Amino acid sequence: MKNPLTPASEAADDEQDAEESNVDLSDPLQRQFVYLVVVFNVAVLAAAVGLMLLYFRGQLLLGGGVALFGFAGLAYGLYTYRGVQREIDAGVHDAPEETDADESA
Repeated sequence: MKNPLTPASEAADDEQDAEESNVDLSDPLQRQFVYLVVVFNVAVLAAAVGLMLLYFRGQLLLGGGVALFGFAGLAYGLYTYRGVQREIDAGVHDAPEETDADESA
């Protein structure tokens, strides 16, 4: 029996393998992106769980602390994001231009 979730051709498999193998986190900008994604995910989770503990359980100390941690994480993520955005605007992460000396070597 044919699995309906498998690709229709081998070309689709080759494309998918090529896309997966192109992940390279050696670039500082890509590392910063992944770091910010994790920071924002943890911060949103903590803020949501903290607010639910406050509202549904009435646990002021625990819920308030977790929510405060989440909101502080969101503030930190926003501050870091704006710093990276300023670096991008300043051209810090631009690829270096090749010179004649680089081409002859």
